[in-house]
Amino acid sequence: VHGFGCSLVYWRETVQSLTRAGYTVYSMDLLGHGRSAKPTENVTYSTKLWARQLDDFCRDNLSSRHEEDNIVLIGNSMGSIIALHAATGEFANESSSSSSSPAAAAGRGRPPRPYIREHIAGIGMFNCGIGMNIHSITRDEKWNPLQRYALDAIFTFLENTVFGNVALMEWILDKVVTRNFLRKTLLQLYQNAANPEDKVDNELVESLYEPAKDPNSAQVLSQILTNEAGMTPMEVHAKYGPFLDDLPIHVVWGAADTVTPVDGIGEVGQLYSALGAADDNKVTMDVVQAGHIAFDEAPDVANGSMLGWLSSLVPA
Repeated sequence: VHGFGCSLVYWRETVQSLTRAGYTVYSMDLLGHGRSAKPTENVTYSTKLWARQLDDFCRDNLSSRHEEDNIVLIGNSMGSIIALHAATGEFANESSSSSSSPAAAAGRGRPPRPYIREHIAGIGMFNCGIGMNIHSITRDEKWNPLQRYALDAIFTFLENTVFGNVALMEWILDKVVTRNFLRKTLLQLYQNAANPEDKVDNELVESLYEPAKDPNSAQVLSQILTNEAGMTPMEVHAKYGPFLDDLPIHVVWGAADTVTPVDGIGEVGQLYSALGAADDNKVTMDVVQAGHIAFDEAPDVANGSMLGWLSSLVPA
């Protein structure tokens, strides 16, 4: 499950590693990302929407296969949160009249009960973000009321002047998001790779450039940046503690991750570091020498860590 603004393309090294080991691998572009549709009518973008989409995908593609009880979700950044929501079935805790699910948006009526929760074997995370957008940051318990008020004021200002301004979003995607801009940005993210220029190839650049030019991309981006951010990993673990304590979770985090630093704002890295050090759950954590996209930047060490955990959990 890819992260914010990305697509299935950057999973290329991970898909190859897992398929060579004998695993069946599925990857998809989340609604509003990559080559997937970008509807804006009767659709509210949220972590629940994407978790429901993931659940629908697994039901449609795995329900007739004998390995359906060996589902392992692997996510990166925001994709890790979506995997967490899908595994717990949190997305189902919404009004049945809501149009926030792909099933409802497609006119299929009331969504069925969660599928993944009944068949999940584990979750793999290549780091984990705190939420869909910056609003999740204010829910960090370390902020005092005054700090939280100040952050809320800043974020509201940004929403009103930038993120919620669709015309400005359209201008940014049209004029600022060029192939050269994306290549330079990606080279910063891949700076710990052995050969960054080789990793940041045309395929990777185009996987980000083309979706940014799609119709409705600005409206979708504006929604993602301003809608309800969804539950944080800390909140999900607090709510589903007994279930998640018994679910194998392996976290691979880049020590040089500057987007979601392991010890940065949001305390998500600290959460999984603490869980990984405790004896009352099945969380393991491996910090590797890489950045935010460790699985494509340093595939041997990052995917090797994930594959080692996976092989002990679900033999190929």
